[in-house]
Amino acid sequence: MKSPNFQEIWEGNKKFLLGTGGALLVFLLLFSWIGDYRTDAQDYQNKYRRERGGIQNLYRTVRSHYHESSHRVEDLEKLEQDLLQSFSPGGQVDVMKALDSFKGSSELYFSDQIEKIWSEVRTKKTRRSLGCELPSAIKTSELGVSSDDLEEDSIRHQKYLAILRRALNVLIDSGMKQIGKPRLHTESVYGIQKNPGYEVVFQRMTIRVRGPFAAFSGVFEELQKSASGESGVQALLLDLRPAKKEGGGLVGDLEFASFSVGEAVEDRTDSRKKRRGGKKSVRERR
Repeated sequence: MKSPNFQEIWEGNKKFLLGTGGALLVFLLLFSWIGDYRTDAQDYQNKYRRERGGIQNLYRTVRSHYHESSHRVEDLEKLEQDLLQSFSPGGQVDVMKALDSFKGSSELYFSDQIEKIWSEVRTKKTRRSLGCELPSAIKTSELGVSSDDLEEDSIRHQKYLAILRRALNVLIDSGMKQIGKPRLHTESVYGIQKNPGYEVVFQRMTIRVRGPFAAFSGVFEELQKSASGESGVQALLLDLRPAKKEGGGLVGDLEFASFSVGEAVEDRTDSRKKRRGGKKSVRERR
């Protein structure tokens, strides 16, 4: 029996072979696509697991350090406030609110404040029967008060008076025999490196005094104390020499100073010169 050749098989089964081959081709294409999809899905799943693991590790790290870091921030903020309190004059008030009681008059308000300071030290001298010669009260013009003061000017005047009150009380408490007229100096403004948004403002005054050596050493001892929130004023002995006047003792110039840290303000030197007819700015930038 003659076996059928390929041509005969093809002719007899052409439709079946074409249908089966097409279906096989479609199956192979679908299988290939599904395989690629499964591979992509597996890669994506592995990538997701890695990223999720990294996020979870980061979360655990942040969570474990959060409380420690927050406590450090709180400690630093407290330290900052303590340092500012230690080196800044106390007894500050809302100046602008206080000015309302004097119809907004800076001259009247600060004249009243100066009188209160001198009344306080005179009362202390009398009550303790101290033989201390006090200076005459400063004038508002010596403080730099003007009718067109800005809010920052009034705050500055108030800070100078806080230093002055502390200085006079310390000098009396230390046993000085004679206190000279306070000389207020222009405040100095210093920028802060790498933090231009803030500045350090130094305010100082010089007072010539006469008394025994124990009184001079007593000044520094008194300033180390924090009485009634009046901390923050520091003293520097500029010179010391024997007194030539009757009564003996020593004569020296003491500089009392304090500083504050705050947001940098615009230097208004030019505007002040225009408004005050050329008056020199009370701020000195360095």
